[in-house]
Amino acid sequence: MHIALLLLAVGCAFADYDTQPSGYGNNNPYEVQKMAKKSPHNKPVDYT
Repeated sequence: MHIALLLLAVGCAFADYDTQPSGYGNNNPYEVQKMAKKSPHNKPVDYT
């Protein structure tokens, strides 16, 4: 049982997925954060 779980974990770790660019600087973390800071901020709503 442990060997099956180990093989499953290794298979998932090295799975080769086709990736697509996200549109935010090709997933460059700096570009993603820069774009996220430009997004509109939600204003708090007072439901009282």
